[in-house]
Amino acid sequence: ANEWAEAILLAAEDGGEPPKQEKEEKGKRKFDPSLRDFHKKHQASYLSSDQTDRQSYRGFANLILVVAVVGCVRNIVDNVSKYGNFLTQALEFSLTLEANDYIIVAATALLPFFIVSTLLIEKAGTTTWCSTSATKLLQSVNVSASLLLPCYLSHSTQANPAVCGPLIFLSTVMFLKLVSYAHTNAVLRERWLTMPPREGPPIPTSYPNNISFYDIVRFMAFPTLCYQTSYPRTPFVRKKWLAKRVVELLITLFIQVVVFQQFMMPVLLQSAQAKNSDDPMTITKYTLTLAVPSLACWLCMFYALFHLWLNILAELTCFGDRQFYKAWWNATKLDVYWRDWNIPVHAWLVRHTFMPCMKAGYGKGVSMFIVFFISAVFHELLVSVPCHTSNWYAFAGMMGQIPLIALTNVIEKRFKESQVGNFIFWLSFCIVGQPLCILLYFIEVAGKNSEKF
Repeated sequence: ANEWAEAILLAAEDGGEPPKQEKEEKGKRKFDPSLRDFHKKHQASYLSSDQTDRQSYRGFANLILVVAVVGCVRNIVDNVSKYGNFLTQALEFSLTLEANDYIIVAATALLPFFIVSTLLIEKAGTTTWCSTSATKLLQSVNVSASLLLPCYLSHSTQANPAVCGPLIFLSTVMFLKLVSYAHTNAVLRERWLTMPPREGPPIPTSYPNNISFYDIVRFMAFPTLCYQTSYPRTPFVRKKWLAKRVVELLITLFIQVVVFQQFMMPVLLQSAQAKNSDDPMTITKYTLTLAVPSLACWLCMFYALFHLWLNILAELTCFGDRQFYKAWWNATKLDVYWRDWNIPVHAWLVRHTFMPCMKAGYGKGVSMFIVFFISAVFHELLVSVPCHTSNWYAFAGMMGQIPLIALTNVIEKRFKESQVGNFIFWLSFCIVGQPLCILLYFIEVAGKNSEKF
């Protein structure tokens, strides 16, 4: 027993715990902040290309936004002090209606007449006393009149462009919808006439059961240009989500109006009043001056129309398919941009122009040319008719996209993953094309209405 006790004491003396004071001193030395090692591993600089971790630059984005807002406010103050408040002047110009303007307002209110007549003609086509050829003829006359009559009234009255613009835009949208409605039902009618009678209860979405007032009104309210007998639907309306989108829409429209009136109007007025307004150097100077504000105005238009307004309509009508655009801003080929930035119009052109041309025996290249030609005509119509001009700048700009499409396709094919095509898109379309067209059209309108400008 004694030997065992002595062995334990020796073990304690040799390998036991150190005295308390020595342990505290060792711990103090171990956790001394002045001796802490900061450099423990290989690390790259935060902004270095060697940095592998995903970084956030939100603060720089906030800084850019603050600088942009401060710069815009300063420019607005300068423009108001030099030229006056353009917002008030634009409101007075828009609300000053003359006798001819009231004709355009009345014509806008009467546009639903063509919708009702389209339904009645289609109803008659389901009977035995109206043949298929007669139905097609009546629909062609009615649908054509829905667009030609507003254009004629706008041209003959020479009314205020601020009044003619909404009429031509609404009549164009209605025309495209009625074409789709008549074309789709014509195909369904031919199939219905050749198929044997179906037994059992009628299907509400099958022809001719789909020819109803509720069906055509629902189609006119949906944010689409292509008619179908059924659509994907959502179960209910999200009221809070809808309220947020409405507020965003109002804010975006206000920003767009401010950008146009306080940044673009002074430049446009200077260009219209310049003695050498048709000089190439003068046009180049004002085009470059308009480039940034016109781009900002166009981006506000895109966000307000394609993201906010169409989503608001979709939410109100419980419309399920809400892919109104894709990532067009990343397009390295111009044909990709034209497919992605306005899907409702692209779908209409494919369904009612491109595919019928292919079915008729035309090649892909000819069919694409016809599609661009029709698109160019509508672009010109939406600008020239309200502005009462006929210089065909928008038409030429659209047709000029065809060689640029070929160029960007060659670049994409030879230089994979190259961003050259994206640079060409932004330069040709948003930096040069749009401001140049706006400038030329404004000079033309101001020349015809010199007393108002």
